[in-house]
Amino acid sequence: MVSDSDPTVVEAVTRGSPEGITASSPGPGTNPVLQSLELNQSPILSIQVAVAIAQLLSACRVVIEAQASGVPVIVSDTGGPKELVEANVNGVVTKSHDVEDLARAIRDLVNDKRKRDQMSRQARQAVVDRSWPGAFRKFWAATEI
Repeated sequence: MVSDSDPTVVEAVTRGSPEGITASSPGPGTNPVLQSLELNQSPILSIQVAVAIAQLLSACRVVIEAQASGVPVIVSDTGGPKELVEANVNGVVTKSHDVEDLARAIRDLVNDKRKRDQMSRQARQAVVDRSWPGAFRKFWAATEI
């Protein structure tokens, strides 16, 4: 299983990245959002790509929140998050357990501003009309009683 704290992922992502692009993973017990708030920095404004590869997530609110913020998401091809990402339109779907595929996807989006900007717009559009009433309408429309 690939972990976000796996040094292999960090090394694979940073290999071949342009100067100034780094990959980091907080250690256990650290919260990068709280740390950035303490430094008077906005954590959301600096995010260009979100990576959600956990396989046990079902609804995956973090994916929806990233998309609502106009951030393209990279997910794996297993688990619930892949249902929220349209491959190469509003994000990227990578092969599960494949560190090189994940690293390539991150590098591609980080290095290609045009592609990232286009996916950012599509990510926002993908969730702009989401609401509880809308979800219930879709559910009842698909349900036969």
